[in-house]
Amino acid sequence: MAEETFKSFNSESSLIDQRLKIAIFTALLLVFGLLIRMYCLQIVEYKKFTTLSNDNRILIQPVPPLRGRIYDDSGHLIATNTPGYTLSIVPERVPSLEETLNFLKKIITISADDLKYFHRMLKQRPPFESIPLKYRLTQQEMARIAVDQYRLPGVEIQAQFIRYYPYNNLFSSVVGYVGRINDQEQKKLDPSLYRGTHIIGKTGIEYYYENVLLGKVGYREAETDVRGRVRRILKEEHPVKGRDLHLYINLELQKAVFEAMKGQQGAVVAIDPNTGGILAMVSTPTFNPNLFVTGISYKEYNALNNDPARPLFNRTTLGEYPPASTIKPIMALAALDSQKVTSEWTIFDPGYYQLPGFKHKYRNWKKDGQGSINLYKAIVKSNDTYFYNIAVKLGIDNIHKYTSMFGYGVRPDIDFFPVRGGLMPSPLWKKNVYHKPWYPGETVISGIGQGYMQVTPLQMAAAVAIIANKGKSVTPRIARPDADTPPVKPAITISSEKKWQPIIKAMQDAMSIQGTGWRMGTNNFTVAGKTGTAQVINIPQGERYNPKKLKQYELDHGLFIGFSPVQKPQIAIAVVAENQSKVAVAIARKIFQAYFDQQGKRAASVTQKNSAENNFSSATKSSVQEKQ
Repeated sequence: MAEETFKSFNSESSLIDQRLKIAIFTALLLVFGLLIRMYCLQIVEYKKFTTLSNDNRILIQPVPPLRGRIYDDSGHLIATNTPGYTLSIVPERVPSLEETLNFLKKIITISADDLKYFHRMLKQRPPFESIPLKYRLTQQEMARIAVDQYRLPGVEIQAQFIRYYPYNNLFSSVVGYVGRINDQEQKKLDPSLYRGTHIIGKTGIEYYYENVLLGKVGYREAETDVRGRVRRILKEEHPVKGRDLHLYINLELQKAVFEAMKGQQGAVVAIDPNTGGILAMVSTPTFNPNLFVTGISYKEYNALNNDPARPLFNRTTLGEYPPASTIKPIMALAALDSQKVTSEWTIFDPGYYQLPGFKHKYRNWKKDGQGSINLYKAIVKSNDTYFYNIAVKLGIDNIHKYTSMFGYGVRPDIDFFPVRGGLMPSPLWKKNVYHKPWYPGETVISGIGQGYMQVTPLQMAAAVAIIANKGKSVTPRIARPDADTPPVKPAITISSEKKWQPIIKAMQDAMSIQGTGWRMGTNNFTVAGKTGTAQVINIPQGERYNPKKLKQYELDHGLFIGFSPVQKPQIAIAVVAENQSKVAVAIARKIFQAYFDQQGKRAASVTQKNSAENNFSSATKSSVQEKQ
């Protein structure tokens, strides 16, 4: 009997139901996945794909503004912008960033520093904004990139203006420099102000006037092809150029100061006592600021940073030195004004001073003493013993009060960065810092500008300008203000102009053959000044200073403050010659001479111009009369 196959309708029905459920679940899963993808495209990644879509046709590019230029007082450009070509990459347009970078390294030289900065900016910059990879491309490099341009989507060669300092290191201590924006600066600055801009002022005028020099960024809407190449400009909002700055600094005087300081570590600040304008400001040795503009290499930076001469250290505003004997005119004014002594008060100098009840001797610079000394002789001959007595009569509180009036221990209000305020000690300061009382001997040595006292060359120049003005204090300024009226501080409270006369007379005679400033010599200009020798290391009691037994960096500093002409001052200067105690006056003399030589040339030029104009006017008048 043949087998018969019977169908199981229940099994088939169950199988169909299972398959149907699987099909429906799969369909629902696919629909759900589609919905999620649509949500991501339409909601989560809307901005990204909208931008990508627009960038297939329209590219919005930031246009960096031209940085403001900087001029000296005669219109010479000391900071400008030069055209250059920069290799930049838009990462969103590059199929493989790593492959592109490797390919570029094969056809042009790209340093490790450039790559490091590129990768840092990759994490910080807004989407679709180009990142500079290498500045200042050569013609050969641009040609190599152009040949392989079809292989390099997203790679651009951009024409940009790059900061340039035509006088190299001559103005580095004044203008400062710009450099690439670092991580800390990136966090603080407003991104909208720096779109397309990758440099920022780091020091000096460039830093202080960053907001003025920067300008306002512009924008450009460009139509592009599928490779990102610009076909035409649809719309453009032009950037606003940064404002130019005109300084009080004079190119020729700056050169003269630089030449006078050649081979010498130290600083010079020259100021106009009438306006407060800084005429020259030099710190030596110095450096070329152009190295920092597009990023200095680690090798070059380490060479500068590890140089024992510290070329990156701006001594004019950061260098803090004992004022030494340059403090003596201020001490004398304080004693006269507080009526502790008169100008006729006289002592006998045996070569030292002793506090009552103490054996310690505070030595005069001249070991055997200088005999009978009054205030005039004490300044002319820079007698230490006299000013030991003055300091004790004044007391440390009065010393702090009067020196602060001259700006010592106070951060100068100047349009520059960075700046230090030095130190003018007091008992309260010592208690807070060292948790110790103030000792009488510390008051004694304050009389000759030693001990805890620290001042900067800028402060010294501003202080001697106050003496030149007989109390009128003006705010030091590097950039000329928009208005013609410079800011003026109230005159300091020295009670009578008669108090100034013996001080200024003594400072003038200190520059004669009988004074400590005899190296000033005979000139066609008058000078009132004061020398100083700042002790670098302590000499034990009973021993004499012997430079032959000391290392170079242990030798005394030479200081000078002065102004000229004495009757109507036009220039006041401060000089610090590190570890060279006998050259400061000679440096000052060269600077004064250069200044007045230049003034003479200007006067002659004006006279010649007026004469030519008068001759032209006379000739024209005669011609008209003949025609009539």
